Amino acid sequence: MKKTSFYILIGLIVITTIVNLILFSKIMQKENKSNRNVTSADTVQENIEESKSEEELAKEELEKLQKMTERDRMEYYFSKFIKYIKNEKYTEAYNLLYPEFREKYFKTQEEFRDYAKKTYPRSTGFSYNDIERQGSIYVLVITVIDTNKKIGEEKSQRIVIQENDFNDFVLSFQVI
Repeated sequence: MKKTSFYILIGLIVITTIVNLILFSKIMQKENKSNRNVTSADTVQENIEESKSEEELAKEELEKLQKMTERDRMEYYFSKFIKYIKNEKYTEAYNLLYPEFREKYFKTQEEFRDYAKKTYPRSTGFSYNDIERQGSIYVLVITVIDTNKKIGEEKSQRIVIQENDFNDFVLSFQVI
């Protein structure tokens, strides 16, 4: 009689374990489906944003810039420049350079591209240190931090930004 009770108990434990595994499996399937729905929602949002016209995006960017402080705008402009470089959109970055500066230091886009790759590798980060305003000219002092180099090997750089109007700017920088 004791052996039979023992086998029944073992059988119940096995059946309970199987039922729990089945329930757990169904719960995980539901979670995966809900995660897929979130991804689908994200994709829909991306498609909506992509379908916005360039005019709408420019208007939103302009409104955002109008609400920023001068310092925030200058940091935004510089980060836009760097984003072009990191995304290898050298033409866009080159076009943001002050024409006389471009003529003096980077006569061709290829020269600029080579400099940008060497000076601002993908592993580069920035620390914004100081800003001075001189009329419509802003001098932003940054620290260029290459995460592949040792601490203490950072470089300081001056970025000169001329803002003609919101999101209408050119820049130059201390060539390092």
